[in-house]
Amino acid sequence: MPAAPCFAQWISQHTAATLRNCVSGTPLVGVVGNQAADADSIVSAAALAFIRAMKNDRSYQPFVQCDEEDLSLRPEVGLLWSRFTQSPKVALPSTRSELPSAINSWVLVDHNELTTDAPIATVVGIVDHHVDSGK
Repeated sequence: MPAAPCFAQWISQHTAATLRNCVSGTPLVGVVGNQAADADSIVSAAALAFIRAMKNDRSYQPFVQCDEEDLSLRPEVGLLWSRFTQSPKVALPSTRSELPSAINSWVLVDHNELTTDAPIATVVGIVDHHVDSGK
């Protein structure tokens, strides 16, 4: 049995570019942080996707909820990211881009209301500390 990848290896295989090349029909679970796309939200979504992928037979894809150019306005995100990936550039796909049809279920991190425009979307998990919005 091959050794499990470390976080840096795994996350390098879950970029926006690799998602575009994803085989349609392969079900993916999207893991997304809040709309502020702050450091704790982005890092937590990526870490949870990695942990779940290592423990399950399903494929998990972390997302950010901001445009790529907006990440440069959050230097703390790049600093934290570089501690784990050797690069300050967060290359995760954005929920603001066209979402692949393979993603029809989501895990929410650091918020409790799905805010993506996915055509089919089921929330299958929430990791949050906010008051439940009931939606």
